[in-house]
Amino acid sequence: MSTGPIAAVEFMSNHEVYIDANIGLLSICMGAASTTFAYGMKDDLQANTNIKSMIAVQPLTYNFFLQNLGLPKFVTNAGSKYSKISEMLV
Repeated sequence: MSTGPIAAVEFMSNHEVYIDANIGLLSICMGAASTTFAYGMKDDLQANTNIKSMIAVQPLTYNFFLQNLGLPKFVTNAGSKYSKISEMLV
């Protein structure tokens, strides 16, 4: 599970200075995959009314990115369980 985006939103939402602040999520590359995964899997991110925007810059598909890193196939396969795009590419 992706804890970085969840922890960041929880910090902002619970900090006395930022408790009512609007939150915008900007994630790049693998961070984009992490943030969209966390947003889709964690109810409290979707229910957080302070989140006003999310920008996810992902230049490559997850599988293509991992393959080009030279990671073992089992790593790509594990991530593919959660990726609809991987089903379209097969």
